Amino acid sequence: MIAFDGHPGNFVIAKEEAAERAYLVDLEKCRYSYPSFDLAHATLYTSTTWDVDSHTVLTLGDVEDMYRTWEPQVDATLSQDAKHWHLPLRRAMWLWSITWCAKWRVASQAGKSASQDGEDWSAQNVESTLAAHVRERVDHYLSESGVNWVLAEFEALEKHLHRS
Repeated sequence: MIAFDGHPGNFVIAKEEAAERAYLVDLEKCRYSYPSFDLAHATLYTSTTWDVDSHTVLTLGDVEDMYRTWEPQVDATLSQDAKHWHLPLRRAMWLWSITWCAKWRVASQAGKSASQDGEDWSAQNVESTLAAHVRERVDHYLSESGVNWVLAEFEALEKHLHRS
């Protein structure tokens, strides 16, 4: 079972008995699939810079460390099989993310929906500060510089992860 929407903004950090624990929220997209989707979504530039409160730009080393930290924590067979899928599924998660951005850009310009399907992103249905934040992020992620940022990371990760 994976979250499929496990970006940093969908975690709540709670202090419990002198320790901090992270709880994943926003679980409506959970499904059975490859762990590499969650690993990607937690570390993609379009995910780590999405939420105002958890906004951070990870280095290539941070992303590599995440994969290396995850691998010994799971069954060796799963870890070995997953290694081959990290980059292809990272690319797929990024495509899903920017496709959502394009969909939001169009849907946010539409009038308020009469349906109650939970997918109404019209400006009339969203608080103006949130709408402005999402618009700024979407515009950046779909811009040439936003796309080039992610493509450069893919290229660098491919070189680094295949060496190790």
